[in-house]
Order: sequence, then structure tokens, then C-alpha cells
Amino acid sequence: MNEVAVNLALIGRLIRRRWQVLLVLVVLGAAAGAASSLVLSPGFVSTSKVLLQGSRDEKQLPAETQVATSLIVLDRTAEVLKWGVTGSELQSKVSATVDGHVIAISGAADTPQRAQELADRVTAQYIGFSTRIVTDAANASAESAQKGRQAVQLQIDDANKRITQLQASPLIAAPGSEGDQARAELQQEQQVIAKASKDLEQVDGATESAALDASLGASSSTVIELATLPGAPASPTLVECILGGALALALLGLIAHVVALRTDRRLRSADDVAAAAGAPVLGSVEVAVASSAGPLLHRLLHDDRQWAHTALPVAEDDRSRDARYQRALRRIARGPRPLTLLVVGADDDPLARTALLDLAVSAADGPDPVALVTDDDELVERATAAAAQSGRRRLVAGSVWPDPGSALTLVDVRIAPARPIIPDAGPTDGALLLVAMGSRTAWELAAVAGACFDAGQQVRGAVVLAPTSNPTADDHGGPAPSGLRSDDAPADSGDQALAGTS
Repeated sequence: MNEVAVNLALIGRLIRRRWQVLLVLVVLGAAAGAASSLVLSPGFVSTSKVLLQGSRDEKQLPAETQVATSLIVLDRTAEVLKWGVTGSELQSKVSATVDGHVIAISGAADTPQRAQELADRVTAQYIGFSTRIVTDAANASAESAQKGRQAVQLQIDDANKRITQLQASPLIAAPGSEGDQARAELQQEQQVIAKASKDLEQVDGATESAALDASLGASSSTVIELATLPGAPASPTLVECILGGALALALLGLIAHVVALRTDRRLRSADDVAAAAGAPVLGSVEVAVASSAGPLLHRLLHDDRQWAHTALPVAEDDRSRDARYQRALRRIARGPRPLTLLVVGADDDPLARTALLDLAVSAADGPDPVALVTDDDELVERATAAAAQSGRRRLVAGSVWPDPGSALTLVDVRIAPARPIIPDAGPTDGALLLVAMGSRTAWELAAVAGACFDAGQQVRGAVVLAPTSNPTADDHGGPAPSGLRSDDAPADSGDQALAGTS
């Protein structure tokens, strides 16, 4: 993982250079928020409060919310409202919460008037249904108590009748077993009467309690706060959903960019490139690229991580640009002439091809002939056109090695970074690596340097390529304007800026 410092400067460059993507994410987030508001936005909400009177178990109070939002209550509410909806459809519009002995019943609708009416109607139906439940239970208890009292009274009457019969019988005073049996039966009937009398007192108490519950059933629930007319839609509103979706998706986009950068192992500093390639970085070349003319989706999704480092200034004109190229070439070509260099670039890197063309054209600005050896017919045409346009007739480009006499020969070598293979190009004076900033990992550069070593080529140095936008660049008619800075370029701090970026 790269040790990239995430600071305000990095976020600012990300916003400036990827604002199109962030803008698309904002629009998509706003659209998603607007769509989610159809589900999340309740509209207008009105609430009424009901006090639950009497002694109630705290564990049973939450069950009152289920009663208030039950299908029976909502079906009756739908019949009263006459909105053409069913109780099942109202279940998503009605909610209830309990706080202590107070239950709050809320109704949501698309207009304030309907929200208030819905809350009031549900409250009325809930109170009516709850009262009916209490009353029916009390009446059933009273009826059961009445039946129990009648049964106990009948038992007492039967026992009194039997006692009267036994007392009038001569057996009650007779000696012997028959008298003992009559007196035992009399005592048993008296015990039955005593027990039945106690049961009768309990039944009478239950009857009075049931009657009291029935009388209090109508006043067990009382409305203490009527539903009011809401003045504004409840949160989250449509605007809140739109703003929240836009902000959330934009933040996710920023986080995704930063995470992708932190997990990206490609090198973005000259020091890292030099360490991986095992050769010094001779300069930092800015290669102008034409504005992308591809599909909009490709341009939005393309992310070359160029926002991760500070942009380097472009050369002012052709003369200063050539001077900077030639300073770098002098550092590369120190030693006796003629000089033959393998210029190694990735086959999937268009910046390497343009930088090679710029190097060849700039090297031809002198009395010595320069040769560019490449199998790329398009690059040959561009080199020939650029040499003719700039008047540098001593540049020869082609796929055949020129006759001896060229002061500098640049051999174009394209390699696949995944499996780099350096071809046997005959006697050369080493290899020059062209590496686009932030395009290769340390392992890939080490593999390229190892391939050069296996081919017997010494890596003389590396040139780091940094793209810069240039809408006027011509991909076919000549070299795109670019600038190269070497360490000996006066008053130029680009390499230091590049080396300090990670």
C-alpha cells in the first residue's frame, strides 16, 4: 500500500481534476435520493395522544400499540374515511408509540388535512375498540359471576331443605347407629352451608368488581391531545433526500478515489523509479496528450491517478523545450560518439512513443545525423513529418539500421511489462527506460531492468513521463509540444516537486 499523505491539497486536486466524475455522482445521488423519498418520505404527519387509565401492567402497555395499529381498527377507520383504501393499505401510514401510560398515534398522508383526519379517526376507532374489549370482558365476568352465584345459592337452598328434613325426623334423637348416621348427615349439611356462604361472598365481590369494570370501561382511555394540522412535511422530506443522496454519493466517490490511490502500488516518485530500475532518473518529461475524444463513459471512468501529484509546468516554446531535451540527451550521451541506445517503453504506454519521437526530433537539432530505428510505420511517418516541418533534415527514421555514421541511434523497443523480453539488437551502448509516472509497479520496473541485464544491456538511466493536457496536440501530424527538465536545468524545480510526491 502506498504511503500517500491524504491532505487538503490532495483532496483539492482530486476535486479539480475529477470534477466531472464527482458531478455525475452528485446527479446520480440526487436522483437516487429523489427515488428513495417515495419510500422514506412520510409526507405530512399528525399525532394525537391517548392516556391509558387504570392500573395496567407495564409489560402489557406495549401491546396497546399493536391494538391501535391492528387490522380491525384500521379496517373500521377505512370504512369511516371513505378514501377508497383498505385497512391493509393504511398500515404503512399509521404508527403508534407508548411512553408510560400515554400512547401516541400518528397518521401520515399527502396533505395536512388528510393526516389530521387519519390520526383523529384511528384514535377514535382505537378508543372504541379498546373500550369494547374492556366492556365485553367485564360483562362476561359479571355473567360468569352471576351464574356462579346462582349455583352456590342453589347448593345452599338444597342444604337448608335437607337440614329441615333431618331436624323434623325422629331419627335425629334416636339412639343407635341410625341416629348417629342422621346426626352426622346433619352436621355435614351444616358444613356445606358454611362453605357455600363463603363462596357466595366471594362471588358477590367478583360481581361487584365486574360491574365496576364495566362502568369504567368507557372511561379507560382518554384523549389528552388532539391531532393538529401539520405545517410542513415530516423528515426526511424530498429536498432532504435529494441533498442527502447527492452528498452521500459524492463522499463515497471521494473515499473510493482515495482508497484506490492508497491501494495502488504504482510508483509516483522519481526516487522510487530510480530504486526499482537500479539506474538514475535523468529527467522528467512532460508529454502533451490530446483531449480524449472517446465516449463520455470512458472519459468519466478513466482514472490514471494524475490527480495524485502536482502538475508540472509546460515548456514555454519550442526553443526552450528543445534546450531541455538536449540537456537531458547530453547527460545520456556522455562519452565517445557514435552512440546507440535501446529506448525501452511499455507497449501499452502511448506516452513512451510520443516521448521517443520528441527525443529524436530534439537530438536532430545539430550538425550530427540522428537515426530512429522502429518497426512502427506510424511513428516513422510522424518522425519524418516532424523533421520536415522543423527543418531538421538530419533525422532518419525507418525499420532498417542506418549506415554507420549516425552520431546517435535510438532503437525503439516495445516490451510487455508482464513478461518483458529485450530482443538481441546487436552491439549497443545500453538501454534508456521511458516510464510514465504512476503507470508501473516496482516489481514491473525491476523485471524490465532484469530483462535488460539478461540481454547484456546496461540500463543507463530512466526518464519519467508526466502527461499534460493539450487540446491542440496532433497525434499524426507531428510531435506534441512537451517539455523535459533535467537536474541541470536552471531555475527549474519540477524534478524536486516530482521526487517529493508520493
